[in-house]
Amino acid sequence: MVEPAPLDRYRQWLQKHAAMSGPLEIGLSLLACYSASRWDEGEMSVFAEASYAAVGLFTLLNESILTSQRATSQRGERLVLSALDQVSRLSFPTC
Repeated sequence: MVEPAPLDRYRQWLQKHAAMSGPLEIGLSLLACYSASRWDEGEMSVFAEASYAAVGLFTLLNESILTSQRATSQRGERLVLSALDQVSRLSFPTC
């Protein structure tokens, strides 16, 4: 028996526990904000931007998994809006 890939296992878990995606993303966002505020400007600001980007990519991954059952046009629109939201957060952090 072939073991499913980690992404496939995560996809199955997320589809069964869709309500957990919001609190999980909020927790990661708070962690990114908290850890980013602990560093001085300079080299560690790259870490802050990378953590915001990672949370944004995680959110987009969850969004694409959860919307995979919807119509393609709706899915594309939601992903574009989510991507724009994450880019604006990277440009203007609100933490």
